[in-house]
Amino acid sequence: MPLTDGLSRKEDELLAIRTLLAANTIAADRVFEPRPWPATTDLFPMVIASAPRDRKISLTRGQLQFLTTISLAVVGRVAAVWAEDGQLALDCLAGETEEALFTTPASRITFSSLRPSRPHRA
Repeated sequence: MPLTDGLSRKEDELLAIRTLLAANTIAADRVFEPRPWPATTDLFPMVIASAPRDRKISLTRGQLQFLTTISLAVVGRVAAVWAEDGQLALDCLAGETEEALFTTPASRITFSSLRPSRPHRA
């Protein structure tokens, strides 16, 4: 549901998913929302994008004008027999994902910081 200022977490989440699908990364069409994604390794590599939270700062008193900051979480998953191969695939997917999100002119997403999370061991 859109918010009064025209931005919602869901809209930005869907925009990120469309951007990553159009970027043709090694994940191909395996870009999902966080809830309905399949967990079988034959579908790896995959990307899961979500916008888990937002923060609004009021710009004026008595009017609905906000500076909105929406957090975007992007999780890449790869599968490999050898750790070195997995790390190379993950680095490749991360680079493609960052390039797609940072350089897509149609995207209204602007980034002020990038904080990579630590790798998750399955």
